[in-house]
Amino acid sequence: MVKKIRYFLGLFVCMFFMAVTLGCSTDPSLAGATEVILYHVPNWTTDGRIIAHRETERYKETFLSKKDPLPGSNEIVIMDADGENEETLFSTNQINISLLELSPSGNYVGMLADVDLLLYSVEGELLTHIEPEPLVDHIKFSPDERMLYGSRGFGEMNFFDVPDLNLVDQNELGGRG
Repeated sequence: MVKKIRYFLGLFVCMFFMAVTLGCSTDPSLAGATEVILYHVPNWTTDGRIIAHRETERYKETFLSKKDPLPGSNEIVIMDADGENEETLFSTNQINISLLELSPSGNYVGMLADVDLLLYSVEGELLTHIEPEPLVDHIKFSPDERMLYGSRGFGEMNFFDVPDLNLVDQNELGGRG
């Protein structure tokens, strides 16, 4: 009888220390995890709000304070100018985002990631993904959202049609946007 009591007491003590050191969570992989939220490439929208890439990093500190990374997330968010009323537009698997641009009426999100130009619907559907030639590092929608302007530094201007992102010959631009 004493052996059974010691066994259950030992089991209880082990479970208690596991709960204290690992924490309690419905997802065991996130027990005791630290979450860090980072905002990247904020940009003003035409209505005075901010669009940004929100990256959530998660990690668990283990023995000797080693940080083990856990799955994180990447979302495109929009918020008021003061950072309040944040709303997630969509999740993305793009991580090296260098520029975000919301179209004037809010129908499209243009994104530069690595050397790629991507066009999403505001609901998060990837409409087009190209590697423009020549490369661009700046994008801006035309007021009517039919064109997306792209340039690189002080180089040539490029115009892409929306939503296909076909390069438009500048001689054909008369009256298009």
